[in-house]
Amino acid sequence: MPNTVVLYAEDPSFFERKDTLFNRRGVDIFGAMDLDDLNRLIGSLPVKLVISQGTPAGLSEPVLRTRLGTSPQLLVLGSAHDDPRTLQSYEHTPGSTVLLEPYGCRIVDTTQQLLAIPVRHYVRMLVQLHTDGGGFGYCQNVSLTGMLIELKRQLTVGSEFPISFMLPNTPGMLRVTARVVRHASSLRDAHRYGLHFVDVAPEDHERLAHLDRTNTH
Repeated sequence: MPNTVVLYAEDPSFFERKDTLFNRRGVDIFGAMDLDDLNRLIGSLPVKLVISQGTPAGLSEPVLRTRLGTSPQLLVLGSAHDDPRTLQSYEHTPGSTVLLEPYGCRIVDTTQQLLAIPVRHYVRMLVQLHTDGGGFGYCQNVSLTGMLIELKRQLTVGSEFPISFMLPNTPGMLRVTARVVRHASSLRDAHRYGLHFVDVAPEDHERLAHLDRTNTH
């Protein structure tokens, strides 16, 4: 079952500014701008964690739990603008966690702990795209199911094309078919895309599995 996370914020740019904190963690990311969006996503997806900008609509933890049920876990990113009593209702309830500003990398670390995601050692790799116009990009996060890639050109979410790359300390080039499932602007003059592998040869799948085992501790 995938690690599915919902980012809840009335102002989506809050999480766009922090997008790089989540793209390298092997989680499926969805956004919600209001409680209706949140309810819909939790009702249709196996959501494990909701990360909220502040307390959702100012609701106390017990009231929100009544609306959402016993799961998923909640991570509230609190600030000086939030009602301290409302924050305390989350802070003192099992299944809910509160982080106060400045957040920094504590968001990544806490998310990793709450989802029990193993720590990975990332390796920067050159990836060639075999699509209209071709092109090269760089990947740091690759797993059995996909990768995060950064490149200068724009891609269309939903498009599919072959890519090729060489794994470290592994002979031969891997060539798989990938689908673009997520786009996020980078901190540099480039684009970042989440790619999902839709066609992998059995021998390449084993090579990816070996990398996955050796890069996780």
